[in-house]
Amino acid sequence: GGKCTLPAASQEADALPGPNSITVPPGTYPGGLAASDDLLITGAGSALTIIDGSGADFSGCTDALSGVTIRNSPGPGIDDSTCSLTLTDVVITGSAGPGILSKSRFLTLSGAVIDGNASDEAGGGIVSSAGGMSLTNVAITNNTARTGGGIYSSAGLTTLTDVTISDNTATDGSGGGIYENSRIVATRVTIEGNTSTGYGGGWYSNGGALTFEDVTITCNSADGGGGVFCRA
Repeated sequence: GGKCTLPAASQEADALPGPNSITVPPGTYPGGLAASDDLLITGAGSALTIIDGSGADFSGCTDALSGVTIRNSPGPGIDDSTCSLTLTDVVITGSAGPGILSKSRFLTLSGAVIDGNASDEAGGGIVSSAGGMSLTNVAITNNTARTGGGIYSSAGLTTLTDVTISDNTATDGSGGGIYENSRIVATRVTIEGNTSTGYGGGWYSNGGALTFEDVTITCNSADGGGGVFCRA
C-alpha cells in the first residue's frame, strides 16, 4: 500500500466523527497539519518528530499537539482558532510569521521552545488576540516582530510560570520581550536581553493589569524604559 502523508492522515482523522487521534513516529515530514474537528496529535518527542516547511492549522473545539517540532513554516508555525488548544513538548522555530497565532478562547502551552520566528506585524513568538493563555516551563527566544518581539497579548488573562523570554526584538515599535494590554500574572519569570526601538525593551504594558512574583528583568534595552514601560 501507499505511504500515508501527514496532511492526508490529519484530513482523514478530521473526516471521522467524534474526537480522534494521530500518533506520528520519529522522522522529518514535509507538509503541514489542518484540523477542523477535535484532534489529538502525538509525536515521538520534539527532538524526534519534525514537521518541516509548513505549519499547523487548528480550528476544532478542543485540539492538542505534543512531542513535535514545527520548523520553517512560510507563515505562522501554528494558526489557532479553536475553543481550546493544548501544546506540550513542542518546538516552533523558523516561522515567517508568529510562532503561534492564537485566536482561541484559551491556549495552554507547557514544556515548549518558541525560537527564531519572525513576523512583519505584531508578535514574533506568540500572538494572543482573543482569549487567555497559560504558559508553563516555556522559553521564548530570538523572535522578531514590529512590536511585541516575544509575546503580543491583547485579550484575556495570561499566566506565565517558569518562563524565560530572552533575546527578542521589536524592530519598529515597543515591547521587545512582551507587549500587552491585557491581564498578566507572572511567577518565576526571566526577561533578559530583549530590545525595542520604541519603549519597553523587556516589557511594554499598555494599561494592562500586572502581578509579579519572583520576576527577573535584566539587560534589556529600548529608546525609552529599557526594562519595563507602563502606560496608565
